[in-house]
Amino acid sequence: MALSSMDSGKRLAFVVRESVREILKELLGKDYNAEIAKRALLKESTLLNQIKAIEKICNTKIVGEEEDRIPDKVEWIQEFCDLYGYQLERNYSGRGMLGKTCIGIICQNSYQTLVELADYLHRIGIGSVSLTLGEICKDEMGLDQILYLKGISVK
Repeated sequence: MALSSMDSGKRLAFVVRESVREILKELLGKDYNAEIAKRALLKESTLLNQIKAIEKICNTKIVGEEEDRIPDKVEWIQEFCDLYGYQLERNYSGRGMLGKTCIGIICQNSYQTLVELADYLHRIGIGSVSLTLGEICKDEMGLDQILYLKGISVK
C-alpha cells in the first residue's frame, strides 16, 4: 500500500521530532529545564526554527555562520550579482543594525531577486539556502530596493 503525501509528511515530522528530542537529551542531560525546553521546542513547526530554539535554550550554537565560510558566501553572492546584473553593496547598514554592516543586493524587485538568488545557490550545490543566507531584510531606496543579508559581512 502506497503512502499518501500527507502520510509521508507526518512520518517525516515524527522523525524530525524524534531527532530533536535526541539532540535535547544529549545537550541537556537530566537538566530540570529539559522537559520545559522540549515542550517549547515542539511548538515550532519547522526544523530550522526547532534548531534555533535548541540553540537558544541550550545557549549553544548548532548551526550557523562559520567564519571560514563567510568569504565563500560573499563570493557566491558576488558571482550571482555578476551573472544577473545586480549591484552588490558590501557595507550596507540597515534598520536596527546600529552601525554594523552586511552585504546587500540593489534591485528593483526584492522578492524576485530573492527567488533568483535561492535558485542560483541551489544550482551551485548549496543544500540549505535558508541556513546559508541567514536573516534577510529589505529597504526601499527611492526607485530601487536593497535586499540585505544581516548575517553575511565583508571582514
